[in-house]
Amino acid sequence: MGMQQNKVLILVLSVICKKENETYAIPLKIRIYTMEPRMTMLPDVFLFYDETVFINPDFKYVKDNRIVTPLMKNWNQRIDRGLKLLIDDLISVFSECPPLLHTKESLIPNSDITHRMHTLHSPRELQTGKADRPGSLWNGIS
Repeated sequence: MGMQQNKVLILVLSVICKKENETYAIPLKIRIYTMEPRMTMLPDVFLFYDETVFINPDFKYVKDNRIVTPLMKNWNQRIDRGLKLLIDDLISVFSECPPLLHTKESLIPNSDITHRMHTLHSPRELQTGKADRPGSLWNGIS
């Protein structure tokens, strides 16, 4: 038997957080190593954003676009590992201090957003109207 390659599952999703009366979404890219039983290997978590936002200098858990929280630093010592634990931890940390900030000066004009939607979705999705359905990338980030 040859050596099996570790397969990777990449999830792109938004984590919804609340702070006081504000609700906001943090777009993430999570890389999970599928050959690891019970997520023994810490998934890689990255911020997934464009030029309409920038990293909040007060958010201390991001380095080179990668997120590492205190729980993630001790991941191997935990018994109850899993995607739910990871997401709950991220929501908790993001609710204390959002990692991304919008700036009014950096907002993309609507014409550019429409162009970007055409590059992200297939022509069939655009014709059927499925490109801007709830849960799509643009609805999750805006």
